[in-house]
Amino acid sequence: MIQLSSKSKSKDDVKVDVAVQDPTVEELAERLGVKPWQIAGLMKAQGWAPGKRIDESEFKAKLAAWTNGPMAR
Repeated sequence: MIQLSSKSKSKDDVKVDVAVQDPTVEELAERLGVKPWQIAGLMKAQGWAPGKRIDESEFKAKLAAWTNGPMAR
């Protein structure tokens, strides 16, 4: 995670850390070529609302677990 900091112009020099946000589930699905029915099923199974932000590695793990679940056999 990249952190940016800035300083105020006052004497007390306050630092502010701004973390880069994780992508949304929809952005990851598009980037990784996930089919619409797959993302719909995964979001329903995980209880994710549209716009949910998640780390890419966590998304891939959840997708793999859901794709290889009991209904995949």
